[in-house]
Amino acid sequence: MRRSTPETAAALVAGGARTVLACRDRSRAEAAAAHLRARHTGADVEILEVDLGDLDSVRRAASEAHDRFERIDALINSVDPPFRGPDTRIDDRRAG
Repeated sequence: MRRSTPETAAALVAGGARTVLACRDRSRAEAAAAHLRARHTGADVEILEVDLGDLDSVRRAASEAHDRFERIDALINSVDPPFRGPDTRIDDRRAG
């Protein structure tokens, strides 16, 4: 999990939000969910297993989410985009 992800999830849980950890690694997701539940009594934390690099996994997770959840109010994506090669754009902070 990226560093910002636990803080974001903790803030959602602390605010009373039903929070779903959509993760590729179920054991890490279970550990994160247990940590959140230990820190926040009555936390509503669930796990949805998904590998965003596998379109079949994404389809399964979308179908499961549709079946399990009445609605999704917010989606916070903390996945790094796939590497597409060196960034050749000019960075205005370095130009000049």
